[in-house]
Amino acid sequence: MADEKVTEAKEASVVVQSEFVTAQVVPIKRNITAILKEAVDIAELSGDLFYYRWETSSTNKETGEKTKGFVCGQSVKLTNEAARLFGNCLIQQLPVQSTATAWIFTTAFVDLETGFTRQRQFRMSKNAPVHGRMDKFRKEDIRFQIGQSKSDRNVVMNSLPQIITDKMLKAALASVRKQVEFRIKNVYGGDSDKAVVNILKKFGEYGVVQADIERRLGLKRAIWDLDTLVMFMGDIKALESGEQTATTLYGETEPDATEKPKNGLSIDTAAMGDPNDHQSVKRDESASPEQEEKRELTKKEQFAAKLIAMSGDEKYNTVPGLKASFKQLSAKIGEMSEKEMENAIANIEDVRLKHEKAQKKEAKKGDQGKLM
Repeated sequence: MADEKVTEAKEASVVVQSEFVTAQVVPIKRNITAILKEAVDIAELSGDLFYYRWETSSTNKETGEKTKGFVCGQSVKLTNEAARLFGNCLIQQLPVQSTATAWIFTTAFVDLETGFTRQRQFRMSKNAPVHGRMDKFRKEDIRFQIGQSKSDRNVVMNSLPQIITDKMLKAALASVRKQVEFRIKNVYGGDSDKAVVNILKKFGEYGVVQADIERRLGLKRAIWDLDTLVMFMGDIKALESGEQTATTLYGETEPDATEKPKNGLSIDTAAMGDPNDHQSVKRDESASPEQEEKRELTKKEQFAAKLIAMSGDEKYNTVPGLKASFKQLSAKIGEMSEKEMENAIANIEDVRLKHEKAQKKEAKKGDQGKLM
């Protein structure tokens, strides 16, 4: 038959020559246990790249009272990585439908091992806000790209085993929470309000001020907790990547008159625990944000900040052995002296340089072999 082809492998496999395919024999079958382990490791390193949040609202059927909440979900970068790790699968964009006001994206997910196929559609408005000093043509390109990415994300989220994407999200959130706690303890001397000042400064680059955040969240700064700061880190990353806009996250949307925010913020999807158990933000009422920013870091704080930066840099965390070293240091850095921190940084740099030198030597040896 013209639309069928029989392929010989170690065992026979039938491939239908149509838009999609049936199950095929693959050289390396999936090992879900290994996939989950690697997925969690990558999520821990990726942190705030792997999540973003949206607003929710629930209504008490008896009282009619509305409660505002927020849910953190998997970003397109997380689903891209999840699909890559899952392997033996295909994500295919079908022809885009264009209307006067929107693009309709249709994306297909094909599992080559099982033959499972799913299609999902996503509508992207041609008038979605895009901020920045760009001409209208560039903004239109960005809108299209965002729609394409979200369409890919949606089909992966609805096709992969949920345990993979759930574990990746929880690992990413837990990793960022540890980073925030670490910085508060070791960089800001236990005063979490200094972390808030730094976050507000980053929000300011996108025209978002404290009043915007308090109005949209329904939470005053005095009760922002660690989960709130973790959510903010995801918001900032989403703004940087263009996945979200300042208007979408913190635009002029007033809470309903009957709506009451939760006392604190919990990240529902991550199940990070009771927000009442989390550390509340402590404020130094006598110091202005400008004064806090001008405060000079001690030598120990500088070393701690450098170690954090190194642990998140691919130049270091991809060197064999250094990932384990960073984990060990993060567990005891609060008790380390300035000299011990300085020696740790020097040792890490020495390992990286030796690794880099060995790689160059191997590459040179390979080039010489090709010439012979």
